[in-house]
Amino acid sequence: MATPHADHLNVIKTWRTDPIEQANKHLEKVSSNLADIAMINRRVAADLGLEGTTARSASSRLDKLATRLLDGSQKVKQLAEVQHKALGLGKKAQSDNEEIQKLLKNINSAYNTYNGASVSFPSAKKDRSLQSIAKAEDDSARAEVDRQAKDVLRVLRESTEALARDFPFQDNEPASRHASAPPDSTGKGNGGANGSANSSDNGPASG
Repeated sequence: MATPHADHLNVIKTWRTDPIEQANKHLEKVSSNLADIAMINRRVAADLGLEGTTARSASSRLDKLATRLLDGSQKVKQLAEVQHKALGLGKKAQSDNEEIQKLLKNINSAYNTYNGASVSFPSAKKDRSLQSIAKAEDDSARAEVDRQAKDVLRVLRESTEALARDFPFQDNEPASRHASAPPDSTGKGNGGANGSANSSDNGPASG
């Protein structure tokens, strides 16, 4: 009996975790560096020693930059955390796969033992009832192992999909904010430079 889910799961045995672990270390370092730069910018903004409009403008710009840097730092840190959790999910699936492959190996061994006995004792091979029982037990054992593999794959898929929603740097803005105006019959947008929807030239003003 085939075990498609166990075969599918077994692919994960070649999955290497070292590059992800190394990448996470780099991400954590980047996050820390961004936070440090943001704090430096905030201190610079407070200690410019300038007065009046120029001082307020420069201080405001540096403070906004610091805010963006801190936001980036948090998102990079979040990315590292999500990848770390994903790494844990993958390692758990690898461990489960090892146990499942051991079970399959034992099942194969047991069935091969029966076939070996059939060769040694031809009368057992001729007994179709014994053959049916052995085949049924083998199929049942394989089906149970494949069911376990299917559960491991399901948990891995569902957990990964749930984790993917926590990834930072995702565009959550409504699509309508990014959609451009549909072209008119001349292939130009309907928001012309002169603001008139009825103008013969509705494209943006050139040069």
